[in-house]
Amino acid sequence: MRQFFEIVSEVLRWIFEHKKLVFIYIPLLVMVLLAAYTGVVYLGWLSDRDKALDRLFRYKRLIDHTEELREGYAYRSADIDLKAKVVDIPTRIYDRNDEIIGEFFEQKREIVPYSYIPRMLVNAVMASEDRDFYRHKGISYQGILRAFAVNLTRLRVVQGGSTITQQLAKVLFTDMERRLKRKIYEAFCALEIEKRYDKQDILSMYLNLIYFGNGAYGVESTAKMFFGISVRELNETECAMIVGVISNPLYYSPISNLNNSVNKTRRIMKSLVDAGYLKQEVAEAQFRRFLDKWDVVFDAEGKATSSLIGSFIMSTYRVNRAPMFNELIRRELAAKFGEDVVKRGGLTVYTTIDAAKQDIAQKALQEGVLSQREYHLRRAEKFKGSKKGEAERDNASSIEGALVSLDPYTGEILTHVGGYSFSSQNQMDHVTQIRRQPGSSFKPIIYAAAIEARDITPSSIIIDEKTVFGKNYAPRNYDGKYLGPVTVRDALAKSINIVAVKVIEKTGYGTVFRIIKQGLDLSEDELSERFMKTPS
Repeated sequence: MRQFFEIVSEVLRWIFEHKKLVFIYIPLLVMVLLAAYTGVVYLGWLSDRDKALDRLFRYKRLIDHTEELREGYAYRSADIDLKAKVVDIPTRIYDRNDEIIGEFFEQKREIVPYSYIPRMLVNAVMASEDRDFYRHKGISYQGILRAFAVNLTRLRVVQGGSTITQQLAKVLFTDMERRLKRKIYEAFCALEIEKRYDKQDILSMYLNLIYFGNGAYGVESTAKMFFGISVRELNETECAMIVGVISNPLYYSPISNLNNSVNKTRRIMKSLVDAGYLKQEVAEAQFRRFLDKWDVVFDAEGKATSSLIGSFIMSTYRVNRAPMFNELIRRELAAKFGEDVVKRGGLTVYTTIDAAKQDIAQKALQEGVLSQREYHLRRAEKFKGSKKGEAERDNASSIEGALVSLDPYTGEILTHVGGYSFSSQNQMDHVTQIRRQPGSSFKPIIYAAAIEARDITPSSIIIDEKTVFGKNYAPRNYDGKYLGPVTVRDALAKSINIVAVKVIEKTGYGTVFRIIKQGLDLSEDELSERFMKTPS
């Protein structure tokens, strides 16, 4: 201990003997170096400014465009530059009744106008992130000093001095790394933003941009992820929980750390009281109602262990009600616009699918396939240990199905179920990717072609008898019987194979192919690829 005091005494004596060096020259040198470094960063900002401000302008225009669409303004596709990417927006697929049936995204984001954002959410942001927001011009020197004092007393970084404008600049224009250069650059960006946009615009851009964890960006996507509702429907405590996530999404998200999130929400509610936005008794009552509403359960130590918050993440947050159909659309869009635009360009796709009927069709197909699989599994169990049992088990695993329903008057697709399930292991669409013989369902087209060519009439008589066509093709009727002379009308009604083959032999494949090509709107290549000249 004595040696320690001797060292301290020597240091103090040296400082006293070199007062000018310690208190004037060294601080002055540091200030000069810092000023020079700031000047270098400023020159870098000047070279980037036009590009950065253009990015900011396009982001603001995106929000304005969203607000205009909600007000009923119409746009042509040519008015929107799909490749002018500012932030990633999901592509959404809608059914005929404007229900979302699918989304493609890398970042889950929904842009909403400022009018959708509750006043209490804005107040919570002010109270917790930037109380001087309406007074400063981009940089809060008072906030910086306050954060410095708090961090000094805690001996660690617990509070930041960045304003909301600086945080917006950081996310839009910097690499997010904690470096002095980034902080200086961010300050210049913030000052420029404040010159060009009012406080409401800055808040709107900020709250639509920032990350809230679990792939969600912006308050609208986060509200749906946590609570299953739009941001405009949130109550005060729900707003507080969302704002509480901003400072550290991993640590304060109710999905990844419920207890931390609940405690942070309580502190945000206290901040609202301290800032004069809520009365103490009102805040406490609302917080209790919030815990009851979302069934927050605490353990014996008072830690929140479970709740209903975030239970919407797979239902409302990630929408895929018609998996095979949506994948078909994704491939079409990717071929036309590119994969990057599909996942980030915010396309809106309207389809003829009826979401309610799609849900019913999907359930019906799954129940039907499952029933058949269970039948073969029961037979496999019955013949367990034998080759027949193994064959039945193989049959069970290979059973699949598909279902499509159309509007017979318009040809619009109402439901499209391409298989039992859609996963990373199984993406085969049995509607569009599997080629099978249409069988007897094709006979009406053959008869229609022959009637149109005036080769037959519904009353024409054709002999149903055992016949060999060509060299060795000898079809049989399903029941193995032959009816002799029969009208075309009866032959079609009874699905007689011999008569159908005689009709196509009489009228020729050219007439039939012409009807197929027109009816299915096929090119010559598609027609020759999918249909062959075979009587079977």
